[in-house]
Amino acid sequence: MTLENLFNLILNRCGIGRLLLSFKSRKKAIPLKIDDASASRSLDRLEAIHSMKKINVERADPANVTNDFDVQFVIPAYNAEKYINECLNSLRLVRHSYCAVVVDDGSKDNTRKLLSRFSADPRFKIIFQENGGSASARNAGLLTIKGKYLFFVDSDDLVIPDVIDSMLDIAIANNYDIVQGNYARTRENGKVQKTVKLANGPINTDRDLTGFPWGKLIKSSLFSNIYFPEGFLFEDTIMSMLIYPKAKTAFGVNQVCYRWRKNKFSITVRQRGSASSLDDLYLVLLLDLERRREGISPSQDHYNAMIRQGYLHYSRLKYLGNDVLKDVFVVYSNYINRFYSSCQVNDLKLNLMEKSFRTGNYSLFVTAAKYGRG
Repeated sequence: MTLENLFNLILNRCGIGRLLLSFKSRKKAIPLKIDDASASRSLDRLEAIHSMKKINVERADPANVTNDFDVQFVIPAYNAEKYINECLNSLRLVRHSYCAVVVDDGSKDNTRKLLSRFSADPRFKIIFQENGGSASARNAGLLTIKGKYLFFVDSDDLVIPDVIDSMLDIAIANNYDIVQGNYARTRENGKVQKTVKLANGPINTDRDLTGFPWGKLIKSSLFSNIYFPEGFLFEDTIMSMLIYPKAKTAFGVNQVCYRWRKNKFSITVRQRGSASSLDDLYLVLLLDLERRREGISPSQDHYNAMIRQGYLHYSRLKYLGNDVLKDVFVVYSNYINRFYSSCQVNDLKLNLMEKSFRTGNYSLFVTAAKYGRG
């Protein structure tokens, strides 16, 4: 371990170290002017790199939702020949009634051929489409919803069948809107690297649910009039912004229900340094405005999440360079100060990030993102 890595490790674990560093950054920093005019100029510069697309998340006609099955699995697949058999075979062991909609999103490998082997199983519906991205594939799987609950699965991952059955028992018996399980992070060879334990028992939908669509049962009615935003990176942002707020009850099961295969070649990793990464900022702003249009009142936990988003903005957009990241900071700070002027975080770990937005202190923002643990 180098001295620099050791220093960063100490700072990350030591609250005093972070505070000292933040004090140093505040002392040196010249606050940026944060207002509508400066934000507009910053947004113009960002859009010169990558224009903000029109968001489309609301269906013109709500999806046909029936309760023919206990659960509908939705599996987008793109060039998934390496793992698709293992993934779909794990579903076959689920005892509850289900249908599995697998959408081949224009694969160039043998995925289509492998999927044809499952077409004889009446529980599987195979859809082939031209490549449109994971949001498009998921939406194709949601055109008709025949399960009381939805469960999203990525094609290189696995479900734990007996735990899925236990979760369904709990969900159906209590009519929960969402039931979430723990998950295991695995290497590409399937070996478990880490088990991630989440909140269990009755849980807060604003705070305790992961941002991933997978790993949880979601009542289908929550998706009856909602699309995943197509053409954007980070489309999963819709879960915390629009889906979870519609849920009234949620429950966490203290068992691993899902094995997530960490993919070092994922699209998010491949897009590092790409202008498309600006979707991270655009989606949060557009979906937050959509929440307001839908009349969803911002809770304390949602405001905390908006401040916590600063960590993601930094980690996802730092590869675009300091000038771009500074414009992102100005635009987001202006949004927070305009729409959340009367809010205040109630989590001490978020104080520095919040203060950076309130004061226009870009150096403090970078410090909080690098060394804070939001």
